[in-house]
Amino acid sequence: ASLLWLYAWLLHAKALAKKYKKKGIAAVAVHPGFVDTGLMRSTMPSAVLFLIRPYLKWRSGLIDPWEGAQTSLFCALDPSVDKEGNGKYHSQANSPKPMHPDRASRTGGWPMESPHPTANDEAAADKLYQVSRELVGLGPGKKKK
Repeated sequence: ASLLWLYAWLLHAKALAKKYKKKGIAAVAVHPGFVDTGLMRSTMPSAVLFLIRPYLKWRSGLIDPWEGAQTSLFCALDPSVDKEGNGKYHSQANSPKPMHPDRASRTGGWPMESPHPTANDEAAADKLYQVSRELVGLGPGKKKK
């Protein structure tokens, strides 16, 4: 249940890709990996962070921000995304274990198979898109005249 956000994120990318494909707009779900950002500084004392950072790099695949940016840059700049990666999941290697419980999927991929088994359900993607529009007050998703 804790990864429902991932399921919704993947379905949303799929729905947007389908909706805007004819306009030449690509939509993808991107995970940068387990990136060593400044967020950890605000969650624990610096002495503790100093001690655990090497362990996180070794054991959990913590990567630096430059490495973490590569997946997003690939999706934004590589023309192959429009044809082969539109509506798909792109993940950096060494993504956190809860997102990719099986070791094979933690190697990442551009694009890669979704870690959620039903994330390719087009009916669910369309339903999520419609419900999301209604929840934010944009109506059922039909064009305004």
